[in-house]
Amino acid sequence: PLKDGNYASREAIDRAKENLGKIHIVGALEHQGDFRAKFKTRLGVDLRIPEMNTSPVSRAQRESVVTEEIKERVREICRPDIEVYRYAVENLIKK
Repeated sequence: PLKDGNYASREAIDRAKENLGKIHIVGALEHQGDFRAKFKTRLGVDLRIPEMNTSPVSRAQRESVVTEEIKERVREICRPDIEVYRYAVENLIKK
């Protein structure tokens, strides 16, 4: 467990990155083709990933509601997650 319980701390982020290295196959939605290929190579099974969670609202409608201020606040809240995600993409998914 984390000493201070702060999952946005440097310790937590570094531990998350380290733990990702222990997983045999890591994927991301925007790299589904690569993930499916690695999955098939490793396990010998074709993986089907249906697209199920699409927004009923158009991009233009979303952009008219979600201001730059809101986007910046979300980026700040998600900063630790974004850092771990980028690490995974650069070091585990694209390789």
